[in-house]
Amino acid sequence: MPSEKEFLERVKAGDLPGVRSALEVDPSRIEAKDENGISAILIAAYHGHQALADLLLSRHPSLDLFEASAFGRLERAKELIAKEPVSVHRFSPDGFSPLHLAAFFGHPDVVSYLVAHGAGVDAVSRNPMRVRPLHSALAHRDAAAAFKIAGILLSHGAEVNAAQAGGWTPLHQAATHGLADLAALLLAHGADAAAKAENGKSPIDMAAKSGKKAVLDLLRKANRAQGA
Repeated sequence: MPSEKEFLERVKAGDLPGVRSALEVDPSRIEAKDENGISAILIAAYHGHQALADLLLSRHPSLDLFEASAFGRLERAKELIAKEPVSVHRFSPDGFSPLHLAAFFGHPDVVSYLVAHGAGVDAVSRNPMRVRPLHSALAHRDAAAAFKIAGILLSHGAEVNAAQAGGWTPLHQAATHGLADLAALLLAHGADAAAKAENGKSPIDMAAKSGKKAVLDLLRKANRAQGA
């Protein structure tokens, strides 16, 4: 039987057969947590192992609010918040609020529910990244989901020019990844096209470096308008 540490290493590695085998021997491994208190199911999500996360979910673990938010389990989130409304303000062992996780993993319905129940749209993560939910939303791989979540957060007053560690703003993220629609949304809410990160780079610089012409043209136009 693998130790809890060995089990979690299998999860990190995306070893689906190994994890399945371990759970067959000891079903309680579903509740395993690492030395920082991060659960196996969140570890699978962080490492992008969707099939493995689906396996863990199929074993019906008792999801906490962080896990429910990360996996878009709205009904479970509602149940937990109804029992303990202040839970929307808590932070996971690795420093993220439920709203950070729902935004990062691309669940607009959960984002809307958390915000409606008092989650802080400008909560700063309690870790070296110092991200806000808007930064988390911009990091999501699906541009359509990121756009929808960013719109929700901005409509509830999220600070559009908030800087995470290194001085990077959400517009820096949109520029780097060539997300023209998201850049336009951020600019419409007052994003600064010339904002400088700690290394002196602006969103315009990031768009130019990555060769994202549509975003670069948009940012240059916005910069001229903002400087007028």
